[in-house]
Amino acid sequence: MVDNSTRLLVWWSHSEAYWLALLVLFGLIVVASRAWDAALRRQAAGDGAGRRRATALRWVAGLAMAPVALAFAAGLFHFGCARAKAADVTCISNLKQISYGLLMYSQYYDERFPPAASWGAVSGRHVVGGGASPSRLLNAGVYRCPEAPPGMGYGFNRAMGGVDPAEMDSPAEAILLFEANARTRSFAGGPGDVAWNRHGGMPKFAFADGHVKSMRRRTVEARLWRPAKAPARTNTD
Repeated sequence: MVDNSTRLLVWWSHSEAYWLALLVLFGLIVVASRAWDAALRRQAAGDGAGRRRATALRWVAGLAMAPVALAFAAGLFHFGCARAKAADVTCISNLKQISYGLLMYSQYYDERFPPAASWGAVSGRHVVGGGASPSRLLNAGVYRCPEAPPGMGYGFNRAMGGVDPAEMDSPAEAILLFEANARTRSFAGGPGDVAWNRHGGMPKFAFADGHVKSMRRRTVEARLWRPAKAPARTNTD
């Protein structure tokens, strides 16, 4: 689950106030530097001693501004990393909640995952978390990654529609959900529909056992999209 501090960080890094604060800080630095330079120019216009003092003050100002510039750059880098980390945490939490909802659905309906065409609608009745009602949780954006464009969501592996997880050879190696550029909550697709541009080229995937991990394009093998059936048991009695 995503704690309150992470939610606050996600809101702050995505809000207009974040960028406005950076713009105001940059403007203040520019105005202060121009005012300081004007004062030095006036002093340098005087006698030789004044020019020497102006030169010395310029060096002092330069040395003083260097840490400020470095701190400003470090702050930008820190907020950028924090924003990316918060998006990762939120996306993983979303996929875990949805995949657990699908697993709960399978327990109530013949031990099978829902049909690929309606997985988003039916999974919403079983997605729970943090004591929130399903309707409130769905409205909170659980079906959308923070890095996805507005209206984009996750995709369901169409090969998993109607599959019984108990009959699979290795549920931990079968993709159930993935990040997709889809404008419908019940989108179903395959390898060609993955949104590879998210999370630095490492989008999140949820597997049939409920766990979630990031993967690069070269590590997503074709076999992960085809749920292999477990070998039939033979009676040895």
